[in-house]
Amino acid sequence: MKRVFALGLVILALCSIAGCSEKTENTSTYDEISSSVYAEDETTEYITSVTETATLNTTETTVALTKASEAVTESTDASTNANVENSASQIEATEGHTHSYTATTFKATCTKDGYSLYSCHCGASYESDYVDALGHKWGSWETVKEATTESEGKKQRTCDRCGKVESESIDKLLGPYDVPAVDNVDLLCERVLYYINSYREYDTFSPAELEHYAFIRAEQVISNYAHDENDMKAARKESGVICSGECIGRVSFSDSCSIDEAAQMIVEQFRNSSEHWNILTNPSYGCMSIGVAFSWGNQCYTCIAVA
Repeated sequence: MKRVFALGLVILALCSIAGCSEKTENTSTYDEISSSVYAEDETTEYITSVTETATLNTTETTVALTKASEAVTESTDASTNANVENSASQIEATEGHTHSYTATTFKATCTKDGYSLYSCHCGASYESDYVDALGHKWGSWETVKEATTESEGKKQRTCDRCGKVESESIDKLLGPYDVPAVDNVDLLCERVLYYINSYREYDTFSPAELEHYAFIRAEQVISNYAHDENDMKAARKESGVICSGECIGRVSFSDSCSIDEAAQMIVEQFRNSSEHWNILTNPSYGCMSIGVAFSWGNQCYTCIAVA
């Protein structure tokens, strides 16, 4: 009986040893296992603290990573939305966009054409509906400065539409000797005597007086340009002109040549001949009979008889 009891203890001890060996796998000795068992109570608090700290750090890290992930997600979403909007705008402006134009009208002015500008919000535009410039709508001419025989005048008019002012000069008034020479032969003869006397007075000679008009003699000179005694006698008899000598000449000028211009040309012709000029400026002759006559091409024949 004792042997049986002892055998049972041995078997129980072996079973205990076998159980411990299964729980502490990879341990080499009983002493090491015992040490771990005995130290378990002493390090439990430390292990627990480490576990709690590790758990806390893990949680904070997880929270931080979660927030960072959310921020990245929000940024990515915003960027994605912006890209989508830009892409949509580009597609709208190119492939799938239908223009919607708004018209702006620019009215025609006096000098510029009118038109309508059609614009779409995408930036596209074109012009159409052109209207020609209206041109100025001028009012009546108004004189702002009267013309005289010495200076030009001035007139102006204003556009009723835009207010532009246009000005023009007014020709000087014609004096009695500014009209065409062919229109008044009497005044032409008087002007010839005026210029002859201006030279006589310069030489301190008394001015000559116009006694008669020698128009008959001037007509004779057209057909016979010479000092013909018979023609001279016939002219004197018909006109009653008594003279001591005569000067004849001819000069051509245009239809628009004024009396004053023509008179100067006639006198200059006689001045270029010393023989004629000595007669015309001779202080012994105080009376002159002057006549002019026109032939084809406005050629003027002149006769000046002195006495």
